[in-house]
Amino acid sequence: MSVPLRITGPAVVVFNGQTYYFQDGLKGALKRNTEGIKTDNFGEIAKVSRNFVVEFTGKPAGVLNAAYIESMFPDARNKHGSSVFGSTDLPLIIWAQHPFDGTDLNKVTWKRGAISKSPTIMCTATKGQIISGEITFTALMASDFNLTSASAWYSAVNAAFTGDLLDVDNIRYARYTAALGSRSAPYNSMLAIDGFTLEATFGTKDIDVDNFGIIDRVYNADSYVATCKFKPANLKKAEVDSLIRIQDTTALLPGDVIGGGNEDLVISSSRFIVTLKNCDAADSNDLYQTGVLQRGEVMFINALHRTGSGSGATIDPALTFATP
Repeated sequence: MSVPLRITGPAVVVFNGQTYYFQDGLKGALKRNTEGIKTDNFGEIAKVSRNFVVEFTGKPAGVLNAAYIESMFPDARNKHGSSVFGSTDLPLIIWAQHPFDGTDLNKVTWKRGAISKSPTIMCTATKGQIISGEITFTALMASDFNLTSASAWYSAVNAAFTGDLLDVDNIRYARYTAALGSRSAPYNSMLAIDGFTLEATFGTKDIDVDNFGIIDRVYNADSYVATCKFKPANLKKAEVDSLIRIQDTTALLPGDVIGGGNEDLVISSSRFIVTLKNCDAADSNDLYQTGVLQRGEVMFINALHRTGSGSGATIDPALTFATP
């Protein structure tokens, strides 16, 4: 008689020198895209496999470590058009920590991995860990493209976990304020009602080859945007309006660049610092209602900034992370 296997427990991802634990689980999706064969007389008569891709998504533990958090934010602008997988295959290890028994293959090494979506950052004292959104890891077959190899996509073994232990002492909340450029009060210590939310979103494009399926995925920065949103707790209406520049001599007019003033929004606490580079306030909202503060969400948008000139010039990252 068949019996159910008691295979359960959390997993850890080891990728490109970093170890990722998760707040509420890791989800894996082995996705085969198909295409239908159709005839005029019978409609769809069969499906054929078109390509295959593997994705893992989860909300990483909010460890206040600059290198760790920076690893989740690929520099898509500088890598626009290049492979998200890089020039050499980087293994993506999914390691279940508590295997059922010696037959459960709890350490799975996917041959070619990449980060294809960055999480959301939340700088807050009470609303949760600094990482508030999901990251996506993507895996493809090894780039030697031996389609029928027994390890074309992954290899798996039963192995006790030997990765880095989670730095639980650095999973902490903190009291954050935001400072815009070198401006004076109140813009040098802005408070947020619900914390500061930061995102850096980028697109990708798959390269699909007949007989092989998806052979690569490249960065597409055409839709890249890095933002910070928060509801100011200590700004008056006139001060918010001054930020978004709707009138007077500093008004942001049609054709003006949003973020062209090389002002950074520095969100800092005694434990961690996040900076949105070269940004400007784009818009805001208000809420007129009993029992809530009136100021609604203000959104800052980053614009690309070049440092230096000639062959020595570099493109600044949109987000930077540091520990005080």
